[in-house]
Amino acid sequence: MRDSTRQAIVNLDSSQPSQYQFAQKSSTVRKARQILAVEDRSFVLVKDTNELIAWGGNEKGQLGLGHYQNVETPTKMEFFSKIGQTVNSISGGGDLTLASTDTGDSYAWPFVKSGQKYSIPVRMPFSDKIKVTRVSCGHNFGFFISS
Repeated sequence: MRDSTRQAIVNLDSSQPSQYQFAQKSSTVRKARQILAVEDRSFVLVKDTNELIAWGGNEKGQLGLGHYQNVETPTKMEFFSKIGQTVNSISGGGDLTLASTDTGDSYAWPFVKSGQKYSIPVRMPFSDKIKVTRVSCGHNFGFFISS
């Protein structure tokens, strides 16, 4: 286990739009639609806002935040809101993270394409033909499940 692992209660306080603070008690209750804890990183998909929050180990870009530094504070993942999509399923295993969106598109990160490394989600090319509703991962391999 890496040093970035820590035990905490996470206060998903939307008063700070891109960063979420660790807290012992939360005055605002926000419900998670999905929680993913894999290896040394975590993601929370917030039910009411569809925000994807990430933190933990990120030396290979596993958090999909566009950089390779570990993140100790829960941080809003801006990628999907910037492209106007909502994550409906997320999974991870090893260093791989997969997501499917409300439009049926599927994404993977970190990703290497033609020798280029990506630390943001990369849309899978089969998304044009197959609409994915759920994703599932093992250790560095994944499944895209269509309806």
